[in-house]
Amino acid sequence: MEEKKKDKIIIYILIGVLVILLLIIGYFFLIKKTPTKDSNIPSSTTTTTIKEEESSTTTTTKKVNDPKTIELKLDGKRCISALGEYYLTHDTYVIDGFKFSGEDYTFKYIDKDTREYYLNDKLLFKAESNEAVLSKVCNYEDYLLITMGWEGYPTTSVYDINGKSLLTFTGDFNYKNGLLFINEYDYNEGEDFYTMTNYSVNLAKDDFTKHQTSIDKINCDEAGYVC
Repeated sequence: MEEKKKDKIIIYILIGVLVILLLIIGYFFLIKKTPTKDSNIPSSTTTTTIKEEESSTTTTTKKVNDPKTIELKLDGKRCISALGEYYLTHDTYVIDGFKFSGEDYTFKYIDKDTREYYLNDKLLFKAESNEAVLSKVCNYEDYLLITMGWEGYPTTSVYDINGKSLLTFTGDFNYKNGLLFINEYDYNEGEDFYTMTNYSVNLAKDDFTKHQTSIDKINCDEAGYVC
């Protein structure tokens, strides 16, 4: 009899322990499943933070990569041409690859209410905007060459690193071994010809004296220029 009573007591104890375990498991299960105000805060905060970071990054990217700004680089010939194709879509040109006295420089051109020209964010000079379009930029020796105007009517100015204009001409040019060879044309309204003056200046020696000068008279229908 006593052994049966002991067995029953043990069974009751085991049943009691099992019930308690089930209650504990059920309690924790309900706590985990039941949403609370505090339990939602981390999730909501994380989501908001991610969205804010994405928004901030996008804004920063738009500021850096302004759709009105184009970034370019000088080619091996130390010139970059055909810039006129961007004038309808861009008002700021940033061009890398310039060198003055062996140091790297970035050229920046801004055409809004006025035209502004920079080297490494230093303003070289400012000019009034007009119909002429920036078409070509070159870097020979320690000089900056800026060409404005449409094909056939280009005007080029040669500047030093401080933005001082040393030479301006209308026409074409090419560069070789320190020498800038210039074909400068001049036209008087009403005439059917223009004069072409051919000369060179020595950029390598900082010499802007005109050498090898010759003058040709060319009929307009032979020119490629519109008289």
